[in-house]
Amino acid sequence: AHAPLFLGVDPAAGGFACVINLSGAPILRVAEREQLDEVVDSLPANREAARARWRDYQAAGVKPQHRQIAHVEMDAP
Repeated sequence: AHAPLFLGVDPAAGGFACVINLSGAPILRVAEREQLDEVVDSLPANREAARARWRDYQAAGVKPQHRQIAHVEMDAP
């Protein structure tokens, strides 16, 4: 059975149906997941790495979907 959600930075973590990848590294056994979300900032190197992971996920049989977050409000310290 799958745990409902994993939020973390261990790309080798297994047994989770939904993963929010904060590591910047590819998720292993990605085809076993029901949902995988990745948060990618606007730095060119990070975006290019995310594109490479996207291609890897496609090669594993996953159909990635892009969701753009246009604006995030930051609270003042």
